[in-house]
Amino acid sequence: ECHAEVGHYDAAVQVCRTALIRDPGRESFHRSLMEYLVQLGRDDWAIEQYHRCRRLLIQELDVEPMLDTQRLYRLIIESSGRLPVEKQSKPAGE
Repeated sequence: ECHAEVGHYDAAVQVCRTALIRDPGRESFHRSLMEYLVQLGRDDWAIEQYHRCRRLLIQELDVEPMLDTQRLYRLIIESSGRLPVEKQSKPAGE
């Protein structure tokens, strides 16, 4: 957050990525990373980060992302003009 407050979004992204290596299930890190990527003009990377987060949460905890994370994803989709990827149900046997 300190890096982001002074506009150093590249550094903020790196901090989030390092934190996610250590604690990949911390959804707040995924959200922060998505926000910082948007600030860098990388909506596409932010959208992909949401999908990584979602896959991880489903695989590891069998849960969908929190509503705050889903709202951020929808906001990024709407502002970027991209079409959202439909929710995919889990494959049979999982």
